[in-house]
Amino acid sequence: MTAAPPAQRVVTPTLRRTARRWSFWVGAVVVAMLIALAGILVTGTAQDGQYLEADNPAPAGAMALVEVLRDQGVDVVVTGSLADTEDAVGDADDATLLLYDPALILDDAKLRQATELAGTVVLVDPSFTQLQTLAPGLAPTGDVEGTLRADCDVPAADRAGTIAAEGTAYRIIDEPDAVGCFAEQDPERYGLVALPGGLTVLGIPDALTNEFITREGNAALALNLLGAEDTLVWYLPTVEDLGDDAPPSLGDITPPWVLPSIGLLVLAAVAAAVWRGRRLGPLVVENLPVVVKSSETMQGRARLYARSS
Repeated sequence: MTAAPPAQRVVTPTLRRTARRWSFWVGAVVVAMLIALAGILVTGTAQDGQYLEADNPAPAGAMALVEVLRDQGVDVVVTGSLADTEDAVGDADDATLLLYDPALILDDAKLRQATELAGTVVLVDPSFTQLQTLAPGLAPTGDVEGTLRADCDVPAADRAGTIAAEGTAYRIIDEPDAVGCFAEQDPERYGLVALPGGLTVLGIPDALTNEFITREGNAALALNLLGAEDTLVWYLPTVEDLGDDAPPSLGDITPPWVLPSIGLLVLAAVAAAVWRGRRLGPLVVENLPVVVKSSETMQGRARLYARSS
């Protein structure tokens, strides 16, 4: 007969030994997570900010244009409400107003009031309703993109020559004194329209952004269009212009008993976790094999039999 192999002694690994074995991989995972988090933060920071915001360094911002205008001596005043815009224009002798309201925050009355503040107004990418209020003789007619040639007598556009961007084209329906520039194939669709009275409709806002400002004649167009006066008021309407018409916030519609109830539930959860943790007791690491007295085994089985009847 072959003798049975001797029983091997099994030893439970201690916490220190386990930690030492996995320390390299834990460290590698932590470093990878830190690198990924840093990348996410950098990417998120670069993509944050509002489109055409004057202090936004992201590709969609307009910080590069604003800084160049300031270097050339133009006083660029950034405003976010109609009241601040009125004060900024009123303090300047000659001012150009850039107005960009994609969220349609301003109603018809405030829109007219804003455009009447300055003698030169650049209305950026207006919608159909905004055109009906300020320039009913124009109508949007789809998108325009690519390299566009000025082919017009508007000084800022003529100095730029060509621009490269994409945006909205406008058709001149009933405005005999309007001058269209930057047409795409169809000569009746223009990316920029200059109207009498100092109003200019710019349907190509990408030409002002950090990403496209250096392409073709985009910089020349932006600098000549917005830097003609000593002061440029950069007006992007915000919720401050809504006033009493602003929708209620989450805090306004939340009942007063919600926050105290949430706090009470959190305290109850913490108390339950502490109670259960203290009841179970600390974990004990014990080496194998464990010598158990036969009497303890017998009593333990007896209790199990008794519980199961």
